Amino acid sequence: MKADSKDIALNFSGMFDSEGFSLFPWVRPVEMWDILGTNCFCDDDAQTEIARRLAGLPFDAVHWIDAGDYHYVSKIRAGLIDRPFDIVMFDNHPDTHESDFSEMLNCGGWLYTALGTNPNLDHAIVAGIDPDLESECVRCGDKVTVLPGHVDDEEFFDAVSESNLPVFLTIDLDVMDKFYFHADWTQGEMDWNKMKTLLKGLLDRRAVIGIDICGGVPPGQGGTKEDFRTNMHLRAMLHEFFYLNL
Repeated sequence: MKADSKDIALNFSGMFDSEGFSLFPWVRPVEMWDILGTNCFCDDDAQTEIARRLAGLPFDAVHWIDAGDYHYVSKIRAGLIDRPFDIVMFDNHPDTHESDFSEMLNCGGWLYTALGTNPNLDHAIVAGIDPDLESECVRCGDKVTVLPGHVDDEEFFDAVSESNLPVFLTIDLDVMDKFYFHADWTQGEMDWNKMKTLLKGLLDRRAVIGIDICGGVPPGQGGTKEDFRTNMHLRAMLHEFFYLNL
């Protein structure tokens, strides 16, 4: 994968405008705020419209998909892949949670939905999740490899080396320690050096065909200038990493 020259920022909540992220010359903002029924849960009409807009964008561009409330967009993006693939996900949450509104696509259960409905999705590796949430992955059976907490490098490399299928990479930045990133969900303890090491190992071992990244504090959730500064710094480092390594 050689990413498109501009990252794409899907603007649902206005967070990227508040941060100033949309002003970076390497960012192409795409407005999504006008689509109703998208906050945490995504109804059928919203899914259809999001998929329509995504289909007109370069798939291989790094996609920033707003806050973690919109991580379900990864399921919609994965639905555009026309060949067998695996998902590798960095997240503090497994996103396999059974919702009280299970008939609706949602940010906390989108991976479980994707595994059950996407015939091209073979397997998922979830890295960095809160160990207390590991049991939520049991319902996925052997479709998911779970690497909770402080991920061991070699264990991760062994897991990604078990298949040669292309990878769709999705990152929720709530996996990061609060020193590096501020999210509106509970956070993990990953540091930047660990993330770089794992990402480089993945890129060395597998063909990555798509990347999306979510996380942050939307203005409606009390995002502050300090939040925005901290988060912009990590976003810039991730952009540079992928620019140099893809």
